[in-house]
Amino acid sequence: SSTTLPAEQRGQEHTIDCGDIVWGLAFGSSVPEKQSRCVNIEWHRFKFGQDQLLLATGLNNGRIKIWDVYT
Repeated sequence: SSTTLPAEQRGQEHTIDCGDIVWGLAFGSSVPEKQSRCVNIEWHRFKFGQDQLLLATGLNNGRIKIWDVYT
């Protein structure tokens, strides 16, 4: 697949600064079934596709941040 990590990055530990305590996280790669009705501009930063792996972090301050794992 074109989105697999380079050999030098596979199996390495990476740190993400979320800016707050992480209470939960989830990985996902599916394309949404319906068009998003969310009006938050940040939601539209990602072009959801079949070749993506996303990480969602639930933070202590109530926010949810979404990260593109391959970037």
